[in-house]
Amino acid sequence: MPPADASLNQPGATGETGLHEAGIDWAARDRYRMLSVTFNVFIEDVAMARSIRWLLEPFRVPFGNATYSVEISALERDGVTERPLYRCLIGGKARVESWDGRDLVTAALQGMYELVPQVTRDFLLVHSGAAVRDGAALLLPGYPRSGKSSTTLELVRTGGFGYLSDELGAIDPVTSRAYPFEQAIGVDEGALPLFPGLEPLLVDRTEMPVRLRLRFVRPQDLGARTARPAEVRWIVLPTRDWDGPPRLTPISSGDAVEEMAGNAFNLDVYGDRGVHLLERVARTASAFRLAGGTPGERAQLLAERIAS
Repeated sequence: MPPADASLNQPGATGETGLHEAGIDWAARDRYRMLSVTFNVFIEDVAMARSIRWLLEPFRVPFGNATYSVEISALERDGVTERPLYRCLIGGKARVESWDGRDLVTAALQGMYELVPQVTRDFLLVHSGAAVRDGAALLLPGYPRSGKSSTTLELVRTGGFGYLSDELGAIDPVTSRAYPFEQAIGVDEGALPLFPGLEPLLVDRTEMPVRLRLRFVRPQDLGARTARPAEVRWIVLPTRDWDGPPRLTPISSGDAVEEMAGNAFNLDVYGDRGVHLLERVARTASAFRLAGGTPGERAQLLAERIAS
């Protein structure tokens, strides 16, 4: 194992807690806050540590107490294998064991991202892309493969929008505003041709020592920024219908509420209050269904038609 990089191993505060193994020369000890959920992350391998820190930098906060502990450490070495078997633990439970750093970094990221909607109570979370222009938010609630992430990416890249999230529409139950959840947008390598001119902007392969199977896009790679919390002005429901040119069809606020409720992660926590919150959001927003077109064409239509 390469020696620990002292520049990485800076906890920033005392009071570390969590179910981590003592006596290990950790390459990094970091704390991340994702909405109201915090993670203390302990990583023994420098390359994996740098890659996770690069991906989660928007969430990084001073080290301290955390809701969960994440640990990536080597299991007992056999003295023969140059690279040992590593294990990823989250909250003391094994997530994966592998010799491949890609598996371990991916498991840590996915585990954290999955826990956030499961345990968050301070926000109503909708499976949605979210972007902001001129102080107003656009939500793109949708099921997998409906184009919410790809359309959000193109809104930020070409439509003049600030970035909130490609995955979580975090709605404050008090103000009804949409809040940022700044995870990097993952793009399948084979899907890059759908985004002409995007690949030369990406720096993930040069700045992340562990090259994951996805490519990752941050707002700053696109010359954009993470937006501030904003009132929802538009609700657009992307569909899996990619045939023909992009088309927007107005829908009722009731239909918008039904779709958002069907895509909510933690509606069961809020119950009727959550439905009323979604009704309040939809009451002051314009709602549409989006079909057809490529991600770029969809983003262009939205930028021209509803957010101009």
